[in-house]
Amino acid sequence: MFSSLFSKKPKAEDLAARLSLFERGDQHAAALKLEGPNAPVLRNFFGSLYVSYAFDLPSVFQAVLGEDQKRLNLTDDQLHEAALRGVERRALPLLKLHRDSDYFALTCGGNFEATLLLIDSVWNQARTELTQDDVVAFAPSKDLLFFCAKNSHEGRSKLQSLRARIKSDGHLTLAPDFLLREGHKWTPFEP
Repeated sequence: MFSSLFSKKPKAEDLAARLSLFERGDQHAAALKLEGPNAPVLRNFFGSLYVSYAFDLPSVFQAVLGEDQKRLNLTDDQLHEAALRGVERRALPLLKLHRDSDYFALTCGGNFEATLLLIDSVWNQARTELTQDDVVAFAPSKDLLFFCAKNSHEGRSKLQSLRARIKSDGHLTLAPDFLLREGHKWTPFEP
């Protein structure tokens, strides 16, 4: 049974990207120091947030290692683009918008919500159809993503309250900061 799980090599179409937080002293920070064919492939998003790559297999996410990237003959940029296409195939059909009076939440099944920050089409559409403004977002964990219009004082205030509540509950496991999307780029933002 177990041999069949590990005998097949995952393919490029199994690739997906995930956002991960690596902070100094964090138990996962050691992954940043690993090198070579058995090290996980990571790409800095900004600050302590990294894009990690995985094969989205039927019952598990399996980290993409340097040896996998070499076997698939993909450059760093090709791996990134293939993984983003994988997220689009898996997450976008499940995408749901939840609306409060002043802010929004996105859900897509519980695995890729924070990773939606990497999908340009989501944010282009959000700006055009929902906010008519630059977007402020907050991803407190891999399965939660909230956003509002940059110029919505009420929306930013509600997101700040939400962040404080999530932090006090101990559920702030990914990014404690707000992000501002201007054009096609995210930067730190304090409302």
